[in-house]
Amino acid sequence: MGHRASHFLALAVGLAFLVGCASSGGSASSDRTAVSWRKVTQVDNRFAVFINEPGAPRDGDLVTFRLAYVYAPGEVRFNDRVVGWQEYSAMTINCATHEVRPGPRMRYEPDGAVMLSDDNQEFGEINPSTAADDAARVRCVGETSGDAVRIPNGPKWMDIARKHLTEAAPAAQ
Repeated sequence: MGHRASHFLALAVGLAFLVGCASSGGSASSDRTAVSWRKVTQVDNRFAVFINEPGAPRDGDLVTFRLAYVYAPGEVRFNDRVVGWQEYSAMTINCATHEVRPGPRMRYEPDGAVMLSDDNQEFGEINPSTAADDAARVRCVGETSGDAVRIPNGPKWMDIARKHLTEAAPAAQ
């Protein structure tokens, strides 16, 4: 097999894997490196944001993790289509400069169909009071709430996460 053909084969296998992950509830739900998912913020009855734990080991000032927005059924729309969840598979925070590189983002319909995919590899300032800001406080500073919601990883973790959307968000300490 030629060099070019092997690249196309590798690309096809990778795309097939991604499609399989999306159709089975999203790649966040099948993330084997996550022991659990920790809620870092929420808007009651609308969405919650979770990061995987333990996440990748810190690399100097950089921390990389998966970040998933889990939406309440029917609450969030994009281009007149209902959004089920959105995930950033390799969000990276520079703890020293308080900057974020969002990385690959996938937005999914409730049935797992991909409705948006992009990849932002540029670092930029973290805006205050955003999910990235909340995640940075947890991953860079170790700020946590004693009653933080943690959900064990597994194929149904997002279903469990949606049940918490009506609960008040824990206050950060």
